[in-house]
Amino acid sequence: MASGVNNKLNVFIDTITILFLMLWSGGGFTYGLWPLWMFVFCPFIYIVYRGRGCCLNNKIFCTSIILTIIVLFQTFSFSGDFNTTLKYLLALYCVIMMSCYLFKSGQFADLYIKIIYVLSVISLLFWCIDAIPIGHNLLLEIGEKLPQLGWENMRETREGSTANRSYTLYVYTVYFIDDLLIPQNTGPFWEHGIFCIYLIIAFYLNAIRENKIITKYNIVFIIAIITSFSSTGYVVLIVALAFLILQREGISFSKIFLLAMLLIGTYYISSLDFMTEKITEDAMSTNESSRFFAMAYHWQQIVKSPFIGYGPYLERAFSNLVMSPNGWTQLLRVWGIPFSAYLLIAFFKGTGNFFREEDNSFLKRIGFFVIVMIAVFPQSLSVSYFYFFLYFYSLQNKQTKI
Repeated sequence: MASGVNNKLNVFIDTITILFLMLWSGGGFTYGLWPLWMFVFCPFIYIVYRGRGCCLNNKIFCTSIILTIIVLFQTFSFSGDFNTTLKYLLALYCVIMMSCYLFKSGQFADLYIKIIYVLSVISLLFWCIDAIPIGHNLLLEIGEKLPQLGWENMRETREGSTANRSYTLYVYTVYFIDDLLIPQNTGPFWEHGIFCIYLIIAFYLNAIRENKIITKYNIVFIIAIITSFSSTGYVVLIVALAFLILQREGISFSKIFLLAMLLIGTYYISSLDFMTEKITEDAMSTNESSRFFAMAYHWQQIVKSPFIGYGPYLERAFSNLVMSPNGWTQLLRVWGIPFSAYLLIAFFKGTGNFFREEDNSFLKRIGFFVIVMIAVFPQSLSVSYFYFFLYFYSLQNKQTKI
């Protein structure tokens, strides 16, 4: 009896941890509230970490030391302050502890898939209401009366972002701009592309665990991705499907048929107006807010601090910083080239931690790494706490503890 209660308690704690990680990394109403949450969640995370008898393995311990040294160098190099450095390091240490006790429980993938499924169902219900003019106006009225919490912080700090043209309903974001004939499904996040990152990861993990593409959960994930109208989401979904089809053993009629249908679907999706216009516009743009030109803009800053990056002091190092979303180069900006390369290599080598032993094949691991990295291309989520969790979860093992 006691064992059953403990198991349920552990599941509840792990669920809260994963949900917290996601809302901490893209949640609209939670934006900028970390200093407030820190006093509650840091002691909680440490108690769970110690209560489950977790310790750092050699690799994570050494990585944590290197990480701390880099942040201290960033602090001294860019005239940082003690409070910012302390809060930044404390947040990273919390994520490392989360990765340890979630790895030990072995429930991360299952719980993550279930959480995203619930968020998807809720978001689709709201999206159906939002797609009707009367329902859209009703959601706007509700949003206007709800406390916007961190959404207000986003409006102040992210000038020109969609936060200034939308309300958060905590589980769904409703826009009040006129140029969207059909609403974009963003779930509880501040941008539909971020929601798609979480959806794609859940879709791929679930397909691997169920050993089939079409399941109840995956149908919901695909519908949520479609209703997001995210060009990157569509592209990564096609890549994920290609990997899943290629993982089927041997050459069969069903495999050839699925690949043929995927090619036809790819052609159809690529011919959609919003896909071609958006990709062409981004590729040709010389604006820093363009996903492609952002790489060149970021590189100008990377070369000025290539070894240690800027960490939490990027805005202090460049007073006229422009918001420029590109996850690949954003990682280099924050952590420098050597440590970023180390994190990506560690993530690639440790992707097997996200699968059961019987599912842990080389092609499946490559597929997971590729879709996770392509998904983050148009977002700055590569330096978020959720991605930081993915890096350190990949470093976990069952070897000697410190």
